[in-house]
Amino acid sequence: MQRPIRSLPFLTTALGLSFGTTQAFADTLSRVAAPRGSWIPSGLVARVQDSAFQIAAEELEPILGDELEAEILSINNMEIFDEGCWIAYTAYIDHVDWVTFDQPILAIDSRANSVFASFEITNLEMQFVLDGKGALCLDTYDCTSVITIDRVVAEGQGSIDVVGGHAKTTMNWVNASIEGYQYDTEYWCFIIDIIADILQESLEDELELMVEESLWVDIPENIDEFFLDLEIETDFSVFDVPFGMDLRPDAIVENSSGVTMSEEGRIYSRTAPCGPQVDEFLYTPNTPPAFGATIPGTNDPYDFAVSISDDALNEFLYSGFDSGAFCIVLDENSEEIYGVPWDFTTTDLQLFFPELYAIAPDAETGVTMVPRAAPYTVIGETTGVLVGQLEMFLQETELTLWVDIDGTPTRALVVAVTADADFLVRVRLDGLLKLLMSDYFESTIVIEEEPLVDLNDPIIEMVLPFLLKQIVPLIFLTLDAFKVPLIYGFEITPAAVINDGVNEDYLSFYSTIAPTE
Repeated sequence: MQRPIRSLPFLTTALGLSFGTTQAFADTLSRVAAPRGSWIPSGLVARVQDSAFQIAAEELEPILGDELEAEILSINNMEIFDEGCWIAYTAYIDHVDWVTFDQPILAIDSRANSVFASFEITNLEMQFVLDGKGALCLDTYDCTSVITIDRVVAEGQGSIDVVGGHAKTTMNWVNASIEGYQYDTEYWCFIIDIIADILQESLEDELELMVEESLWVDIPENIDEFFLDLEIETDFSVFDVPFGMDLRPDAIVENSSGVTMSEEGRIYSRTAPCGPQVDEFLYTPNTPPAFGATIPGTNDPYDFAVSISDDALNEFLYSGFDSGAFCIVLDENSEEIYGVPWDFTTTDLQLFFPELYAIAPDAETGVTMVPRAAPYTVIGETTGVLVGQLEMFLQETELTLWVDIDGTPTRALVVAVTADADFLVRVRLDGLLKLLMSDYFESTIVIEEEPLVDLNDPIIEMVLPFLLKQIVPLIFLTLDAFKVPLIYGFEITPAAVINDGVNEDYLSFYSTIAPTE
């Protein structure tokens, strides 16, 4: 028998449910296959502002300074040779005693897919021992010398591209220069001024090469490392059902004041044989957000942003349906499993089911939910700077209330449910989405089996909202497990969560970053 019950709009309170782990339905998930989630173009878009590059540059300054100091100290046997009409000599630096300089200054400025970098060192001073031998007035000698340099500076320009699913930074040109060179040594070490001149040329070349190397090699490697956290192959679980998520860079999008990188991604259950089929809510024509210098709708700056398309979220929801992760049981074990207690007996429910209480007084009850089609989400309207919005749709789902009668679980009520709910979305510091159910929740219910006891429509209209509020949010709150990729090694402070993109089909997380203590 099928008996429709009119649509039941009702208010809910904000829920902030956390995950547990479970073996529920795990025994029934016998299908095991290689992950085959469908790759979604531009499923995720990451934005790195110039300010983030500069924060990273400030972290690199002492590292590059230490490397340069070590390289200068390692100079030895750098030969200086000249042969004139009346003198021939050979001199070489035997070793460097010490070197000092001010904190290096590194600046990285990225506009679109171009990188501009400069590396500056001031007040460099080094003491070294020079050995040599010559002819005529020069004999073998061994003297200590000190060189001071006011400023060593290098600059370069490169590009950031996506090569083979990885961010690749390549410098196109680099040059370096030295200013304010001064040489001081014992007067008897160099009678001929030309020796000092040649020494200056040799040392300048060596130092320029060292600083240039920082831009040619170290800076590109560190920029690529900066993007490495956006390449993801990770596993996580929803109610003890294993999932996988893969993300790889797809393209650099031309934009000003930073780098915008689109990524293709897939989210799949490792117990499901395949990813979702193309249907009306997947693979919609998405145009990524056009990131600017400030958070949309404000004048506030930001350092880093990540946008997730509705396609990526829907693939996650499809995988949860296809794997059985969304087959949910609320019973005496549900608090451990889902973080939601269920300790209702027929005594607790006798207001709704007095005849059920008469049949089985103080008997345990439970609720099961089995989706018959995948739930899906649509990015909603922006609700505020710190909160985004998702509208969730629960397609036809079987909802069963059962009762333990003489040790046998017995169906008391079986209905088919569809529902529509709004969730407010925040992002935690660790990148996990946090969904809070808003006041809007609307459902349509059809009774599929004759109830165990007589229930009139008013009673059903009272009890079903209660049941729905206990169990339906669990499906949508599984998105709490979805983790936004972040640039790790930095402290992340959420600045805004908004619905974004040309068609508002992206959920964007804007943040500021700071070095960790």
